[in-house]
Amino acid sequence: MKYWPKAANGCGDGWKKSCNKRLIAKAAFFPQSGRKARHRRKEPMGLRTVVGVIKLKVWQGQDGKGGHWGSPIKEKWGLKAHQQMSPALEEKLAFTVTVTGSYEDASQLAGKWDCPVDDSVIHGLVQRLGRKAEEQTRLRLPQPPVEKEPQKAAARKRTTSLARANV
Repeated sequence: MKYWPKAANGCGDGWKKSCNKRLIAKAAFFPQSGRKARHRRKEPMGLRTVVGVIKLKVWQGQDGKGGHWGSPIKEKWGLKAHQQMSPALEEKLAFTVTVTGSYEDASQLAGKWDCPVDDSVIHGLVQRLGRKAEEQTRLRLPQPPVEKEPQKAAARKRTTSLARANV
């Protein structure tokens, strides 16, 4: 008679069935509403990051509460519907164009750190970030600050510059 080792937790034949490879976590619900996605399907998604392009298969479906279509994992990560670049890459490119001063120079510098980006893509990124900053400023300040008596300030500037020229 042979005796086979039993598992400590009573699994049966000593093999751990919990060692199967499975997904650790999947975003099958929308983070804002907390509802499960309906009519789900897996869609391929490419995302440009600082380390290169990554290809993923993500769930896409209809929100159970609001009814809008989208990808729960994109919402969790804070990505827009058609966003192709990671927020870290966008931030790095925005800083690069600020430092270099031109879109073409920023594109060439990005190519040096193995992230080739066309200067038109950087231009679109800067335009979008500029609109976002302008909107935040507009919400923060209900009216732009107005200069009190702008004609007097301009007249004072002219008289002081004329006084300096005569000296």
